[in-house]
Amino acid sequence: MKLQTYSITDIGRMRRENEDCLKCDSENKVFVIADGMGGHVAGKIASSTAVEKFHSEISRILKDSKLTLPFEYKSDENFYEVLIKYGYGQVNAAINTKIQKDSSLQGMGTTMSVVIIVKNQVHIGHIGDSRVYLFRNSQISQLTRDHSLAEQMIQNGILKREERNQFKGKNIILKALGPKEAEAPDYIVRDLEPNDLFLMCTDGVHNYFEEDSLISFFEKKDENLEKIGKKIVKAANEKGGQDNISLVLIRVKEIET
Repeated sequence: MKLQTYSITDIGRMRRENEDCLKCDSENKVFVIADGMGGHVAGKIASSTAVEKFHSEISRILKDSKLTLPFEYKSDENFYEVLIKYGYGQVNAAINTKIQKDSSLQGMGTTMSVVIIVKNQVHIGHIGDSRVYLFRNSQISQLTRDHSLAEQMIQNGILKREERNQFKGKNIILKALGPKEAEAPDYIVRDLEPNDLFLMCTDGVHNYFEEDSLISFFEKKDENLEKIGKKIVKAANEKGGQDNISLVLIRVKEIET
C-alpha cells in the first residue's frame, strides 16, 4: 500500500480559537478529523480529546497483532466496524469524564470522522457534520451523511439541497460525541482503486463549496496535495473564513492485492 497524504488546519478569519483538530497518521493509516462545540475553550478541548483518544486507542491495536483486544466481536461481524465503534465509545467516555471533572465544560461535544485504510479497503466512521469525500475518475461523491437538522429536512423533502447554506439552522447538529450517552457512529466500507483521492474536512470547508465546485480543486491529475490543500484553505478564507478550516487529503497510489 502506497499513500500520499497532507493535512492542514487554519483558524479562519472570524474565530478567536481553532476548535478543529486532526490527526494524519500515514504510518498506521489512521486519519481523524473533529470539529468541537460548546464555546471556544470547551470546543477545543472536546475535539482534541476526541482525536487523541481515538488515535491512541486504535493505533495501539493496529500496531500490535498479539494484543489482547479490549472488546469482543463475533465471527460474523466486521472487525473494523467493531473496532471503529469501540473507538467512538472510548472517545465519548473520555469527553464525559472531563465534563464530570469540570462543570464549566458542560454541553461540550464534537463531530468526528475517521478513515482507516487496510489493504484494498477504506473503513470510515462518522458522527456529526464533518465529511469524507471520494474523488475518483473525475467525479466526486460525499461518502458520509451529515447528522444535522438541515440534512434531516432535506431527506424529509422540507428543504432543497441547494438551499442548505442559506438555512439559518444549518449548523444545528443532531448527533455528536460528548453531550449524551454514546451513540453508534455511521460505518462505511469501500473497496479502493489506484488514484482514489479522499478529502476529509470540517464545515469550514464544505459550507463554502458544493460538490461541483470542489471538483475544480482536483482536476489536475497528480497535483501536489499540499498545493491542493492550501488552495482550498485560501479559497475558503476568501469566501469569508467564518469558521475554522481543516482538511486531510489521502491519495492512494498503490493498493495491496
